[in-house]
Amino acid sequence: RKAPMADQPPSRAVVCKEEGNKCMSCKDYVNAMKWYSQAIMLSPKDGALYSNRSFAFLQLGLTSRALADAEESVRLRPEWSKAYFRRAEALLQAGLYSEAQHSYAAGASLDPEDEHLRKQCEEAHSRGTGAQRREMMLVAAAAIARVVGL
Repeated sequence: RKAPMADQPPSRAVVCKEEGNKCMSCKDYVNAMKWYSQAIMLSPKDGALYSNRSFAFLQLGLTSRALADAEESVRLRPEWSKAYFRRAEALLQAGLYSEAQHSYAAGASLDPEDEHLRKQCEEAHSRGTGAQRREMMLVAAAAIARVVGL
């Protein structure tokens, strides 16, 4: 017979997650990533673990790994706005502004009260517009240089 929930020790996955959280609060992202990886091995269907590891990867500049974990978090918890936020942050870091904006918007639609998500969506739109403008100017400058013979 099982003991009541309050009397049961936390699962090993929970312990690993808590250790990862401690590392995150100390900005020790390498060890946080390791603890979250352990937790994921023990509890592979926990979308929050992928979200947390995604954040650690982002802080380490491992954008593609952060995006992969964020995508898995969205797949496992499609009703959770934070999963979309994590995906948007990874997309933003990758310079994929339009996709980031869509992910922020998806998260905001799940949690309309989240002002931060709404503001991040606007910021992604603004950054994307600026990036498109810069790209168009570079293309135009290259075309002019070809015509002028530079």
